[in-house]
Amino acid sequence: MEKAVIWAFLLGGFYFVWTSILRPAFQDSAERQADILNNTGDE
Repeated sequence: MEKAVIWAFLLGGFYFVWTSILRPAFQDSAERQADILNNTGDE
């Protein structure tokens, strides 16, 4: 029973960290990379 609670807590915390920190960071870096590729030769 306690193991299930611990696993739920760990998975919930990991999901929160993923959605709040990691995924936005990946999206930002992907957008920056796209901007760099699109802006090649403009400057």
